[in-house]
Amino acid sequence: MSQKQLKKCLEVATLSTINLRHIVDDTVMYYQMNSGGLSLIKKPFKMETIFKEANMIFGFETEGKDVILRINSVTHIFNHIKYKSDKQEIVLIGDKMKIMHIVYTLVSNALKYTIKGSVVADCTI
Repeated sequence: MSQKQLKKCLEVATLSTINLRHIVDDTVMYYQMNSGGLSLIKKPFKMETIFKEANMIFGFETEGKDVILRINSVTHIFNHIKYKSDKQEIVLIGDKMKIMHIVYTLVSNALKYTIKGSVVADCTI
């Protein structure tokens, strides 16, 4: 295995570990919801980051299969607002981990039930 492949595997393992921790946190959240103690975390995050991480994690699942994975995030906040640059980064305020869990669940289920073809996840903000 080359250094580049090893580095990519370590990155995916790290992200997968983080994702697993969040699944455990979600289980705790479920019990909090049922007891009335659920709260949402409001912190800045970039949707682009979630999609890049999902591409890295789930990209390995498509290797050796006849499935193409494409996860995209396109940012268009109010088309009538003019920015100084088209490459303006948009930062959202919300619960990144809960959004990430939703994206991961959708992509994971789509890959699980797709034998041949493509899985496409587009997010337009």
